[in-house]
Amino acid sequence: MNVYQRGQSFHVYFRIHGKTFRESARTSDRSEALLYLSRRYAEEAGRSPNESPCRFRVGDAVALWDTAVNGSKGKGWPAKRYGNVLHWSQWYGESKPVQGVKCREVSSYAEHRTSVGMSPSTIQKDFSSLASFFGWLVHEEHLGMSPVRGAKRPSLERGKKRGLEMEQARRGFETIKDHPVLEPAYLLAFAQGLRRSEIVRVRFEHVDLSRRTIYVEGSKTDRSQWTLPLHPRLESWTNANWQEKGPLVRKQRIRNGECEHFSPTSLENYRREANLRGWNLPNWHLGRHTLASNLVREGIDIFTVCKLLRHSQVTTTHSFYAHLRPDTRREELARFDF
Repeated sequence: MNVYQRGQSFHVYFRIHGKTFRESARTSDRSEALLYLSRRYAEEAGRSPNESPCRFRVGDAVALWDTAVNGSKGKGWPAKRYGNVLHWSQWYGESKPVQGVKCREVSSYAEHRTSVGMSPSTIQKDFSSLASFFGWLVHEEHLGMSPVRGAKRPSLERGKKRGLEMEQARRGFETIKDHPVLEPAYLLAFAQGLRRSEIVRVRFEHVDLSRRTIYVEGSKTDRSQWTLPLHPRLESWTNANWQEKGPLVRKQRIRNGECEHFSPTSLENYRREANLRGWNLPNWHLGRHTLASNLVREGIDIFTVCKLLRHSQVTTTHSFYAHLRPDTRREELARFDF
């Protein structure tokens, strides 16, 4: 049994008969609080293990879940899921009993998220977080069945348009032509398909003009390293602005004798400030989608696109871009001549 003080109240977590309970004593007197909490512990300890579990509020259940899974990210409990569950609890009502949550109420939350403009993929992540939360409650025997299992989920938007058309991309690059920061950053995004966290890592030492390649340090894992073919547009810009060392996208400030590089957050803030001045620049990840979409439309093999995007599995590339391929099935069928 763990007792701790928060403000003018004392709280306790204890586990009996395989169930976890949370009790609060709203008093500043520690001895009085411990007496009350010890009585509650004795009452629950005297209950039969076969009796129905204690009913408690949604807010207490979320706090219990957060305490139980805190720091166990390796077991499938990402920290970001807590924010999704907390948002749901505030919408549903933290004072309501968690045993009263029904499938239709979880479906209503999905409809609410859709009405405020959330995408189906974002709502699917909310469902994943709620499934973890209610799954833990079922595991702790506070619920008999998770209400997420029967709730209606929004279908993902498969086959939707991704990226810009070539003419739109050309007009955008005419706007940022000769800009010392935006032009190299968007060239790395649109010509090489780099993520924002990868753009800020690229240095002049990573560009090999003799072999026409560029070295990329992956952003998802520190061990991922890639050597990609250098796009002709980026090659010409590098030749015209060559430096012996330093970041390709750099600030004007000098630190340790070298131009300071952007962080992913500061680069995004730079783009937003430019948009406030009327530049109307797309987000960085749209360049990655634009490169992949136009390569697939030109009939490039899906495996080649997968390597250029550095997807770990070709199924990822196929799921999002295969619908853009030109219809070659009629020509392939015509080859069977008899």
